[in-house]
Amino acid sequence: MQPKLRTTIAYIAGRIISGLDTLSIYDHLQSKSVSFEASISPSYVKIFNSDRGCYTAGPREANILDLYDFGHGHLIDLQIDGHEFKGWDDLTPCAFSGEVNGEDISFYDGYESKTFYFSFKQP
Repeated sequence: MQPKLRTTIAYIAGRIISGLDTLSIYDHLQSKSVSFEASISPSYVKIFNSDRGCYTAGPREANILDLYDFGHGHLIDLQIDGHEFKGWDDLTPCAFSGEVNGEDISFYDGYESKTFYFSFKQP
């Protein structure tokens, strides 16, 4: 998965799972905070990533999201189950998964076979 898109998906999953109302996430790989404009409702998610300059949006039915990434023009499936999430990125293509623990998010990227870390708190 593209690194900046990974940050967006971690932000979306983290916001939904944690319930925190924040407009930024800290990406430990990039060692920086990334800002978002976000609209998250029970039926639709629309996120603008200021770092990428594009939207990722789509319908939400309970804990299943069918997202479209306007930056690369492809689909991302995201499913949430308790404090865990998983999905599929059509661009790479690859599976991904992760877990939200309070303000911390771990994100396993199947394309890179690595785990990446994000947080809603600043270091």
